[in-house]
Amino acid sequence: MFAQARTGTGNKVFFVDEMRRFIPSRSDLIPVQVDQIFREGRTVGIETVLATQYPRDFSKTIREEVTEWVCFNINEPDNLDAVRPYFSGVDRVTALRPGEYIAFNRNSGGESAGKMF
Repeated sequence: MFAQARTGTGNKVFFVDEMRRFIPSRSDLIPVQVDQIFREGRTVGIETVLATQYPRDFSKTIREEVTEWVCFNINEPDNLDAVRPYFSGVDRVTALRPGEYIAFNRNSGGESAGKMF
């Protein structure tokens, strides 16, 4: 992936849906190659996008690397607790309707909200 990212212009996207299927729940045993993408991918234009219905199942190592949280309705306390250290306003997502989201950027502190469907 790193070699390919260096060959072309523009950013590349590494997308994984339901990452918890590939890394054991709440485990910090992340495969070396995946850890390298998370930590060094930006240097060659690799953007990482992960999706899950259960943020509590992302290891702390992964959650610490997230710069943008895009949250739809979350009601499970454990999932809210998993996001709260990185997005203190996460409790507001409990009132969202289907398709609505709140996005929080940890680098800028900026928030946006919208509706996908």
